[in-house]
Amino acid sequence: MTTGCFNKARDDVKASLYDKDKGEIDGVKVKIIGKDEWEKTKEKLSKTTGCTKDEADYAIKLANDTAKATGEHVEPKVTEALTKAVFDIGGKMIGLEHRLKQPDSLARKMLTDAKEKIAKANDVGKTLTFKRAMELAQKQSFDGIRYTAVFDEGNFTESYNKVLKALKDKKIQHVRCKNFFNDFHDGNSAQKAVQDLFQCPDGTIFELQFHTTDSLAVKNGVNHALYETARLPQYEDTVGVGILTQ
Repeated sequence: MTTGCFNKARDDVKASLYDKDKGEIDGVKVKIIGKDEWEKTKEKLSKTTGCTKDEADYAIKLANDTAKATGEHVEPKVTEALTKAVFDIGGKMIGLEHRLKQPDSLARKMLTDAKEKIAKANDVGKTLTFKRAMELAQKQSFDGIRYTAVFDEGNFTESYNKVLKALKDKKIQHVRCKNFFNDFHDGNSAQKAVQDLFQCPDGTIFELQFHTTDSLAVKNGVNHALYETARLPQYEDTVGVGILTQ
């Protein structure tokens, strides 16, 4: 990465950080796929995932229901608990306006995951129906709510542990940790962060990435395209965690 690209990315990060001095955080509205967009979305899903029109119909309905329930009943409470935990220890948030995955993205992700589950079942001589595969994909969709917290590099580990404790006090369970810092330095990862999953008392899973300003600049700079590729379903680490797959 060139110095110029890195510095610009770092400046962009600093300019878009949320902190407790910015006041009330705006809510996020779920963009339900309505009648006017339904057919267009169905066509797009068919082209991008190879699903049938009936399968796309089912995916849109499931995604609408999932996003609506998450956005109305879960996300506001999670955002309140998480931002308080981060702000209270001097951290900041970035990209809060994108914290809720919208139905079109959810539908595409669930269809892709369902197709993979069906293929894996076929490989071992088992049968998995499309509907059951979609139900599993819905249950195991771990980034329907996703956040990014930013801390000073000097107290990063201490801040990380404090956030975990604050969320545990709210009955939010830490269920998975992926530390990409060493992998990045070894050239084995396009991102430089700690990426964790948490489970709310109602069972909802959300993703939280822990960054420093510099590590987030890596993600948002010239490595961004590589980072996005690494998040595609075929490249994701799908090793199950017991509590997530029950």
